[in-house]
Amino acid sequence: MARNKIPEHLEEARTFEEDRVSAAKRSEKIAWRVATVAGLISIVSVGAVAALTPLKTVELRTIRVDNSTGIVDVAPRVEDTASYPETVARLHLANYVRAHERYFYGIAEHDYEFV
Repeated sequence: MARNKIPEHLEEARTFEEDRVSAAKRSEKIAWRVATVAGLISIVSVGAVAALTPLKTVELRTIRVDNSTGIVDVAPRVEDTASYPETVARLHLANYVRAHERYFYGIAEHDYEFV
């Protein structure tokens, strides 16, 4: 009786090996598909970053911190729209107003002569 079962066992072993080989091939196909999709996603991602690179701009801001209170604020930006004579006139006007409104005993005479 045992001799009659030998071909049966050999057939089961052969089909088991065939199943293992087909499962390995199927797993390899799935792995290649996943790798292809991952590669395509990475190529599209690099393309998206390359396409968005020209849109990036650097905006410089000056941040001030008040030493006594610790309040943080963003300093206003200076626009270069004023001409040189206008800038000089504003400087002299600011100096005049400062000298006219302040009073320090040490520089009072200088401010009086300046105004």
